[in-house]
Amino acid sequence: GFTSGYVNIGRAETSGLETTVTAMPLPRLEVTGSWTWLDTENRDTGRELPRRPRQSLSLTADYEVTADLGLGIDLVHATSQLDRNGTNVPRVEGY
Repeated sequence: GFTSGYVNIGRAETSGLETTVTAMPLPRLEVTGSWTWLDTENRDTGRELPRRPRQSLSLTADYEVTADLGLGIDLVHATSQLDRNGTNVPRVEGY
């Protein structure tokens, strides 16, 4: 956890689902998409764990220009999340 510094959390539970799909729409182009859903809980307080987004998405594209040169791009999105432990803590907006 994190207050004004990192602290240990006595009991925590995390469960979720993750999936990834990869395709090659062109011979030298590989595209990968992934999605993660998390359900987290600080078992001591009943609140969600800080700094863990409920959902995250990513899209990656890699293109092999030549045998020695490749180009790639990664796009990532994460939903809002708690910034640190506490009762009146603001959420960090999704990015």
